Amino acid sequence: MKKFFEKHTIAKMLGIVIFIAIVLTWIIPTGTFNGTQLIKYDRIRIGFNDLATVAYNSIYYGIDKIVYLLVLGGFYAVLSKTDGYRKLISNIAKKIKGKETLFVIVTSVVLTGLTSVTSSTFAMILFVPMLITIMLEAGLNKLTAFASTFGAILVGVLGATFGTETLNIFNQYFSQTLTIETGKGLTLVFRVIILGIATALYNFFLYFASKKALENKKKNEIDEDFKVEEVKSKNVKLFPIRIVLCLLFIVFILGFVNWDGIFKINTFNELHNWLMDFSIGKDFKIFSYILGTSAVPFGAFDLFTLSTVLFVFTILTAILYSFKFDELLTTFGTGALKLIKPILGMVAVYSVFIIMYMSPIVPTAVNSIMKKDNIPNINIDYNGAGVAWFNIDTDEDRKPDYNLMNQDLDNDGKCDLNCDTNKDGYPDKNIDFNGNGKVDEYDESIVKQLDGGKSVLNLDTDGDGIPDVNVDTSHNLLTTMLAATFTNIFQVDLGYTGYSLGGFLVSGYGATHLALVFLVFFAIYGLLQFFIPTSLILIFGLLYTKVEYKDWMKHIWRFVLGMLCVLLIIFIFMSII
Repeated sequence: MKKFFEKHTIAKMLGIVIFIAIVLTWIIPTGTFNGTQLIKYDRIRIGFNDLATVAYNSIYYGIDKIVYLLVLGGFYAVLSKTDGYRKLISNIAKKIKGKETLFVIVTSVVLTGLTSVTSSTFAMILFVPMLITIMLEAGLNKLTAFASTFGAILVGVLGATFGTETLNIFNQYFSQTLTIETGKGLTLVFRVIILGIATALYNFFLYFASKKALENKKKNEIDEDFKVEEVKSKNVKLFPIRIVLCLLFIVFILGFVNWDGIFKINTFNELHNWLMDFSIGKDFKIFSYILGTSAVPFGAFDLFTLSTVLFVFTILTAILYSFKFDELLTTFGTGALKLIKPILGMVAVYSVFIIMYMSPIVPTAVNSIMKKDNIPNINIDYNGAGVAWFNIDTDEDRKPDYNLMNQDLDNDGKCDLNCDTNKDGYPDKNIDFNGNGKVDEYDESIVKQLDGGKSVLNLDTDGDGIPDVNVDTSHNLLTTMLAATFTNIFQVDLGYTGYSLGGFLVSGYGATHLALVFLVFFAIYGLLQFFIPTSLILIFGLLYTKVEYKDWMKHIWRFVLGMLCVLLIIFIFMSII
C-alpha cells in the first residue's frame, strides 16, 4: 500500500473515493426527506456510461471557480512578466529576512480572519500566489508557505463566523424555518470560540514548523512556477504595481464582506441602485448598460464578478507596463494553463458530489444513523411569515390539528395558554392555567387532558418566544457526529447538505438541540477539510504548490487531533446546558 501511494497520491486517493461513492450507489437506496419522514426510492446505480455525465456536470457545477482560477492564473502570469512586480517581490522578501516567522504568522492570522467574515472561500486565493512567492524567495519551504496560506484559509472555514458561502447557504435552510436564525445568532458565540482556539492552536504549530524550515541548512529550492526573474535594471517603477495591488485589495474587501447583512450598512446597495437607474436623456441608463444586468453591489460579489474585475486589472497592468497585444495573449494563456492540473483535481472532487446528487443516498444513510422513532407532537410553524405559531399534532400525521396561540380554555375572556398580551407574535407565558406565573403540575395535567397525553409540553420559561423544548428531548451526539462525517465526506458542499438534510434536522430537533446539531455539522465539515480527499481548497492547494499529501498530514495531524478534542468538549457542554 505504501508503494502504491509513492506517486500521484492525490489522484489515486480521489480515484478511490470516487470508486467508493459509485459502489455505495449500488448498495444504498435513494431517498429524500419530508420533515422527519424519509421517502425511499429505488437504487440509482451509477454505471460506466454515467461517468461522462458525471464529468460534464462536475465541470458545470464548478464553472464559476474554474473561470475564476483560469483568469487568476493569467493575471499572475502577466504580473510576473512586469519588472515592477518582480522588484516588489524581491524587496519584500529582503525586508522580511530575519523576520520570516513573524511574516508567516501574520499572514496566517490575516487570511484566517478574512476567510471567517468574507462570503467566498475561493475568493481568498486571490493574493495567495503572491504570498507564496514571497515566502519561497525569503527561504521558506513549500510546506510552510502552503500551511500559512491555504492552511490558514481552512482554519477560517473551520471558524467561520459571518463568512464563507457554504455556511451562509447551510444557514438558510435553518433560519427559513426558525426566525431566531440558528446559524447567525444561537451558535455564533461558539463559532467565535472555535475560531479563536483554532487560530491560536494552528499558529502555535505553524511557528515551530517555520522555525524548523529556516534552521534547515539545505536551501529550499524554488519551483519554476513560483520563481521571479531577477530585475537588473535599477530604474524600475514600483508605483503602478502598488496602485494595482492596493486597488484590487480594496475592491476585494468591499465586494466580499456582507456590509448590509453583518453591519447593516446599506450605502452600497443604495449607490448601486442609483447607478443602475441613472439615465442620460430620457431613458438611456448608461451605467446599467455598461455594467450589465448581472452587476451586483459591493458586499454581494461572486466569483464571476471577481473574474471580471481580475480581467480588467490584467488589462490595466498590461497597459501600465506596455505589453504588446500578442505578448499579453500568450502570457495570459500560459498562466491559465498552469492551473489546469489543480483545476482538474477540483473537478474530480466535484464528481463525488455529482454522484451523490444523481443518486441521493445520503438522506437514506443519515436516516439510518440518526433515525428518530418518536413522532413530532408539537411543532413550530412559521410558514415563512416570521411569526411563531405553536401547533399540536394529536393524530401523529405530522400536520398540526389546531393552534394554541392565545387560548381561552375556561371561557372567562382571559388567555390561559400561549398568551401574547403585547401582540408581538410570541407568547408571554406558556401554559399557565392557574395564573401563578409558572408552569406547575396542575398546568401539565391540564395539557395531558387536552391532547390525550400524546403531546409534549412546549415550554418557554425564559419568555423569549422560543420554546425551550421542541419535538424531541433526546439527542445522541455520537450518531450526529457520524452522520455529519459521512455527509461531509461524500456530499462535499455544506450548502447542499443544508438543502438535503435541513428539513429533517429542523423538524426532528428542538430549538436547543437544533443549535447543537447545526454546530456539529458545521464544525465537523470544517475539521474534515484539513485532510479528506474531497476538500476542494486542500486538493487545489496541494496540487498548486506541489506539496505532498503525506508531508501535509505529518504537519497537520496534531492540530486536527487537538481541535477534535476541543470540539468534543464544546459539543458535550452544549448537550448538558
